[in-house]
Amino acid sequence: MCDLAVPGDVTAAAGELPNVTLVSGGRMALPLEQTPDLPELGLAPGVVYACLAESILLGFEPRTDSPSYGALSVSGVRAARALADRHDVRPVRPASGGPVMTDIRSTTDAPMFLGAENFDTDRAGGKAGTLHELIAGGFHVPPGFVVPAALDLDAVSDDDLSAWVGRLGGFPVAARSSGVLEDLDDASFAGQYESYLDITDVADLRARIAECRESAHNERVRTYLSRSGFAEAKATVAVLVQRMVAAEVAGVGFSIDPLTGIEDNALVECCHGLGERLVSGHVTPTRYSLRLRDGVVLDRDSGGEDVTLAPGALTELAELLLSVQAFRHRPQDIEWALDADGTLWLLQSRAITAITWRTDIGQFSDADLRDGGVSARVCTPLMYSLYDNAFQYSMQRFFRGLKLLAKGTEPDWMAMYYGRAYWNVQAVKSCFRHIPGWDERHFDDDLGVLNNYGEAGPIHTPTTPATIARALPAALAVQSGYGEQLRRVEEFAGRWPAEYARWRERAARVREADDATFATELEECLLTFHADTERSYFTTIYYNSSVQSDVKQLIDKVDAATGGSTPVLDLMGGLADISHMQLQRGIVALHRVGREHGLDSAEWYAALAEFLADQGFHADAELDLTCPRWSEDPKRVRDMIAPMLERGAPPADPDVTLVEQRHRYETALAALRDRVRAKAGTRVRYARGLDRQVERMRNYLIARERMREFSQRCYAIVRAYVVEAGARLAAAGTLDRADDVFLLTIHELADLVGGRVTIAELAPEIRYRGAMYAGYRDLVPPHELGGGVSEAQGAAPGDGDLTGLGCSPGIAEGTARVITSLSEIDRLRDGDILVTRFTDPGWTPALGLVSAVVTEVGGMLSHAAVIGREYGIPAVLNVAGATAAIRSGQRIRVDGGTGVITVLESGETDGAAGESVPNADTSQAGSETRAADESVAERVAASSDTGRAPDSSMEVIAAQEEDPSGDGTVAGDGQIARPESGARAKDVGVGTSATEIRPAATRPAARGRDESLIARKRLICIAGGDGSGKTTQIARLAAEFEAQGHSVAAVTIWDAFLDPKVSSKLPFGNPSEVYAYLKVLSPLSRAHFLFHAMQLSFDLAADRGADTVLANAYWYKYYATEVAHGGDPQVLRKLAAGFPEPDRTFYLTVSPQDALGRKQLRSDYESGYGDEQVFLDFQERSHAALEDLAAEFAWVRLDGTQPQADITKAMLERLREDDR
Repeated sequence: MCDLAVPGDVTAAAGELPNVTLVSGGRMALPLEQTPDLPELGLAPGVVYACLAESILLGFEPRTDSPSYGALSVSGVRAARALADRHDVRPVRPASGGPVMTDIRSTTDAPMFLGAENFDTDRAGGKAGTLHELIAGGFHVPPGFVVPAALDLDAVSDDDLSAWVGRLGGFPVAARSSGVLEDLDDASFAGQYESYLDITDVADLRARIAECRESAHNERVRTYLSRSGFAEAKATVAVLVQRMVAAEVAGVGFSIDPLTGIEDNALVECCHGLGERLVSGHVTPTRYSLRLRDGVVLDRDSGGEDVTLAPGALTELAELLLSVQAFRHRPQDIEWALDADGTLWLLQSRAITAITWRTDIGQFSDADLRDGGVSARVCTPLMYSLYDNAFQYSMQRFFRGLKLLAKGTEPDWMAMYYGRAYWNVQAVKSCFRHIPGWDERHFDDDLGVLNNYGEAGPIHTPTTPATIARALPAALAVQSGYGEQLRRVEEFAGRWPAEYARWRERAARVREADDATFATELEECLLTFHADTERSYFTTIYYNSSVQSDVKQLIDKVDAATGGSTPVLDLMGGLADISHMQLQRGIVALHRVGREHGLDSAEWYAALAEFLADQGFHADAELDLTCPRWSEDPKRVRDMIAPMLERGAPPADPDVTLVEQRHRYETALAALRDRVRAKAGTRVRYARGLDRQVERMRNYLIARERMREFSQRCYAIVRAYVVEAGARLAAAGTLDRADDVFLLTIHELADLVGGRVTIAELAPEIRYRGAMYAGYRDLVPPHELGGGVSEAQGAAPGDGDLTGLGCSPGIAEGTARVITSLSEIDRLRDGDILVTRFTDPGWTPALGLVSAVVTEVGGMLSHAAVIGREYGIPAVLNVAGATAAIRSGQRIRVDGGTGVITVLESGETDGAAGESVPNADTSQAGSETRAADESVAERVAASSDTGRAPDSSMEVIAAQEEDPSGDGTVAGDGQIARPESGARAKDVGVGTSATEIRPAATRPAARGRDESLIARKRLICIAGGDGSGKTTQIARLAAEFEAQGHSVAAVTIWDAFLDPKVSSKLPFGNPSEVYAYLKVLSPLSRAHFLFHAMQLSFDLAADRGADTVLANAYWYKYYATEVAHGGDPQVLRKLAAGFPEPDRTFYLTVSPQDALGRKQLRSDYESGYGDEQVFLDFQERSHAALEDLAAEFAWVRLDGTQPQADITKAMLERLREDDR
């Protein structure tokens, strides 16, 4: 047992065990039973390591689930191993049984070899981590090892260093910097760090490793960090040492042509000898443009090197580029070398961060295909061919029928780019623009096309005698087509029950069908049943889009003539017959059965079977054929219901919301009619047409949803046949894997099963498509391609309000929950605001839990918009970059009418655990949910005062003491309790806890904001003991001052160590090293050190010239902790004599017991040591010292256990009193 504890702290019995050696050092006790389970360290069998984070000099890891204070941590175990190694601990082998301990080597004092099982990518940096994964993936990468940033090279002997190089095959080697931030998907850091080649001896290697490490602080890296938005403290550097390749030819390669954006082309540049000459810009390389699938040369520029690569080498290069791209799931930029033997080596790979997207095509868009549709994610060739088969036919027929397409003209209405389906928006608009009154902006808004119209603005076709005359045949065809398509939908719906029942019966016995019967049914399913269903659905969508445009144009004219404003979205709500409502009714019924009988009852399974019989065709991703339907995976339904039951959050009852939405529709229509009929002119001109067009619009909305359901049911049948085809083809050895069936087109699959084509003819295409499908899985390409349509830019965090398309009216305030997959539905809390890329019908239950929805894509008629209106919750769609700009835990306001999203509070990011639950104790969430890439300073500050996550309720609206709407009751914590039913969004939406948010013009001012703080110089201190919430309140006050336009400097002692102005001049690399230094100081020396650091932090704050200085802890905290450690109060007071008194000090009181309840999130020297009683004794002494100071200086006392918002409000009120 290697234990970092003083002799006697470990249970005596442990020290007497045979084959146990105690190596001591530190100050903390550990019960024998508290030993870690850390298999990732690769410990030798039988070894027990006991170590506590406070007593080690490595790492700062307060987050742990260990029962002991400070915790057993990975860093602690590594430190124990290092300590045992330094003391040459070698326990003897027992007389019987297995070994107790073999050789002890510290993972921090040893290199990490590429490809090794115990390789730690977190410590290796981006470049080395990528190469390790590539070696593990079977790629031909030169052998190497990583020298982690924490490894003390001075402690490594020349013999050891030489032995490490020997394992690579000896000198010469290369030393390359490998930064933890390097080779990210959005920041490559290419050329920022140092690399050294042809190192031939140990001395030179030592020097080069040191220089690589130093490159993390050069001016070039600092500038890049600043421009990329990264903190310098995060940019630590490991060093990768690799065997040199004796390159005859070397170069770089791009798996997509970055200049043209053509994904089927690769670009290769090369030179003679080492590639360093090329990447450093010292030569003009030879450039090859290759066909990615086979390496065929499309173009060659000899450059200054005139390198000639053999066809075999070019084919191998193309194969390497394609394979690495597939392995890394996005286009790659690689470095490569060919040696004298013709062996191709992969030297480096990173994601391409700058691609010029396709401009050689017309305007294409994935609008209305990405909102839960076929372009929501990378699309399989089979799924694309299904869509293309229906889209190409139906769009061509639609425009020919409207006489808007010239004879003999057939554009490619759909195309596949970057693994996604796009439609030809340029060709569609060129047809529609001939219709008088057609408005491009309405068209784009309805479908979610992102467009930058430029100075000319959107196209609007005037309604003039000339345009009417030219478009008369089309206008007559359109009007005729409106009624005709509705009749076709009715006819289709009449045939559907029998047709669907026939196909369900076939699908149920598909495994029993003989090969001939199966081949016939498969072809009919793909080329007739699906084609007929999807073409009818698509045609309904086309007419529906035109109808919506007509209605909006008419209402624009009515509003202009009457001087009113019509809530168009209200006219679309209250639709009783849309299919999604039936799905939600089924969810409500399941929830009721689960609540009354439990999820393991016979009643539950009976209800589930009934639900799946009717709704089992749904899936988490409806238009991804690789995704199982719920009938195949019933657990998905259970997983949706279980969280609702656990939290007591019932799903929205569609019949309740229907009544309200129907009332809003009727009210809006009545008001519109009244305005039209109020004047004779508008009555004559608009009255009849208005009623007719509104009715037609609503009929088409219902028809579209009916056809959508038929389409969804059809896809469940299609999947059953496709999966069966894959299983049969794989069993026969035709396909390598059953899932390869999704890499075929529908015609290829029908021909392959029908015996009309052989696998040998299709195999190369299957392989290429599979690699491209994998290679674009993680890439998110632009939504708009080609000239003239420009991608809307997503707002970055902190840029202010986000804007999108308001699709369901109302205003809601609440906690944002960013979710990217329906499998994460268990993270949703009742009243959350859902932020996601898209939704499809499978998300309907999720929308029944939330108070608003925000999506990155979509239009007025997208799923989230339709359901939002029916549920009466605000919905804003087409918010570019929403899932990146908004973080889970932030408090936001969503205005579904204007399309504006306002971030009210910063909140916290999600973590692996610790989701904030309304009205629940979040004492353990604060540290757990911090982002993994937080700076050290942020982590220290965030964990240094409180175990509670910063309360995200700065707006007092959500914590009003009385219920402004009359719908709820006041809960004990001041939150409005949510009524059991019907308490979803009202006229303008709801916030969390069902608090109604009124429009800005009528909403009462929130208390605490009715009087601004005076802009003046002031010093405010937050004092308190451990766990009192000082850091949280500093952050909240800073936000409040900044919101009122004040300049603020928030000061902590850590500024003296981590500020860029001083950190490079200090010997400390991270807070743990500061703590280690403090432990070796005497109490008096420690006090001097702390007080000087505090003074320096104030000097740095003064340089910022802020009006308001907020001091966290100030000298008071360090005085109290040193008194608690036994320091002399009189001496400590003299040391503090030079500090000015704050204008106001707030004292957050918590009891030692409260601090104990929060201490598991802490791991620093000043918190005290030992078991619970030792900790409580320390806190008692520290609190007593603070109480004396509070009485002496007349601090304002506040209860630190109260809700954070209430504490902030009390402080602000006192500051206003000071101003007055």
